[in-house]
Amino acid sequence: MRTASPPPVHRDWMPSTAVAAAILGGLSLRVIVAFWNGYFGPSYGAELDALTFHLEAAAQSKNAATFELQVGWYYVYVLGIFYTLTTDSLFLGSLMSCLAWALSAALIARAMALMSIESRQQTYAMVVFAFLPSSVLLTSVTLREVYQLLFVNIAFHAAVCLYFNRSPLHWLAIAVSIALMGALHGALIGYGFFFLAASICTISLRAYFRSAISRGTIAVILVVGVLVAATELVNRTAYDLSDGVATAVAKYQFDSLNVDARTHYKAEEDIGEGMSLILGRPLALLQYWFEPMPWRISAAADLE
Repeated sequence: MRTASPPPVHRDWMPSTAVAAAILGGLSLRVIVAFWNGYFGPSYGAELDALTFHLEAAAQSKNAATFELQVGWYYVYVLGIFYTLTTDSLFLGSLMSCLAWALSAALIARAMALMSIESRQQTYAMVVFAFLPSSVLLTSVTLREVYQLLFVNIAFHAAVCLYFNRSPLHWLAIAVSIALMGALHGALIGYGFFFLAASICTISLRAYFRSAISRGTIAVILVVGVLVAATELVNRTAYDLSDGVATAVAKYQFDSLNVDARTHYKAEEDIGEGMSLILGRPLALLQYWFEPMPWRISAAADLE
């Protein structure tokens, strides 16, 4: 049954003084880390990928290096353009990451205010977001992750605005954010499609449909469509899924074990197809959140 669309909801979106102070404090810490990394470092987390991205971008700015423009390397390309327009300073590259984090924090603060989350809870959430040690260290260097976070938060903020105020322009913000986050990392292509489906479901069902059958039908159609589209797009742009998802996951884990990075792990359960693959995802999610487990900690870096 189709019902009248609810009126837009207008809320005061300005963050509280405590939330604004947390954002300013988090930004200040990140600028300090960026300064140290740029002139005295490298700081913790600024080695390996961060340094590689900086050096590749610096070489590109001097026309001393070329590489194939593909998913995962767009950040280096844009950073190289920035270095061409300014100078190939590691501090400046890191400072841009700090500013991207600050924009993410502002978007989260505005979204929480729009959702009328209690002021004290907003403050607690922003303190964690601003001062988590690993976040401070890894969002103040030349890594892609801070920009991935920014585009995810732009999409989230746009979805919240759509839910309450139904501004059509925010659909464009979601679409552009999904495209940009996917350009930075192939796995975010799939995430972006799921986010889009969830947004469409939540917003359309709130506005138009009361019947449970209508909700279920729309949800099934969207989920199936998104699964097909996301799998095909990921297969064409980022990962080879021609031999099945399980084979692709196992290959990725095997390759990761040969890289010197502390966040990589191997699932203890064998990966199967069908229901085995689906039921095994909760274990993979727990590993993603909590690895290394206490009995696998072997260095101070594992505690980050």
